[in-house]
Amino acid sequence: MGNSSLTQVNYLIKRTITENGANNRRKGFATEMLRQLLDVAKKTGMKELHLSVEKNNEPSVKIITRNGGVYERSFEFDGEQADIYRITL
Repeated sequence: MGNSSLTQVNYLIKRTITENGANNRRKGFATEMLRQLLDVAKKTGMKELHLSVEKNNEPSVKIITRNGGVYERSFEFDGEQADIYRITL
């Protein structure tokens, strides 16, 4: 999966959760999408995933860490601070 594919997955997750505003938050949609992404990644033979998340997005950080995400490093992109987490499959 190339960077453009990963960007598309990130976009789809954000759009699904935020499309109807607060109505889609705190219903487990992002958790379920990550669970399914992890299942697909395992089935395709991937050994680990690296996920980036904006530093101030605490709900997403919690979802990632609850699913085995381990902090690796921080970076800046388009003036925003973000972190990378690794999930071993």
